[in-house]
Amino acid sequence: MGEVLRGFFDRHFTSAHAIALLALFVAVGGTAYAATAIGTKQIKNNAVTTAKIKNNAVTTAKIKNNAVTSAKIASRSVTPAKMSEYTNSGLVKLSNGESKVLLTKGPFKFTAKCVDGGGGVSIANLTAKNTGSEAGLFESDYLSNYNDPVFDPGEELQAFYEVNQSVPYWFGEVYNMFSATSANGSTSLYGGGNLGVKVLGSDCVYQLFTWGK
Repeated sequence: MGEVLRGFFDRHFTSAHAIALLALFVAVGGTAYAATAIGTKQIKNNAVTTAKIKNNAVTTAKIKNNAVTSAKIASRSVTPAKMSEYTNSGLVKLSNGESKVLLTKGPFKFTAKCVDGGGGVSIANLTAKNTGSEAGLFESDYLSNYNDPVFDPGEELQAFYEVNQSVPYWFGEVYNMFSATSANGSTSLYGGGNLGVKVLGSDCVYQLFTWGK
């Protein structure tokens, strides 16, 4: 049998066959080597950039626990603007008689109102309105309505403490906190902020910020 095989190879095995087999071994061996020998130490710094990573390729399931630490996050790279569940109206200035919608989210609309109280007095308030067709839930520190939080369709409630002054006054802190939840829970907000009168050259000034979706 050995003689037959040796004769077969003598007649049919050429240099082309030898080159083809060598290429096959290199290809298979090279792939195996790459799979086992190329690790983080073999990858040059900055070689893998965001442009080279496919969208949605890196998921939470592929990130090792505790792999992303605060030391690995660039300073100021995570800002409120990048947090989709955070909103900030910034400072909104109104004159007596003006109003402005600061936020609309789900069925809820938050409106700043500046009222002329007469005698140089300005009245600043912020209301929340349920523009949906179903009752939701709303609670604010101003209302202290913990036992009656039902927010009926079309109802408009006070979200912040009202400021009623003829002299500069700025109010906020924890007393302007509120929460609002839609009937099906798809919109749920926790918010707070500040409001005042006769500051920054305006009759009324507001700032509203919320967390939630």
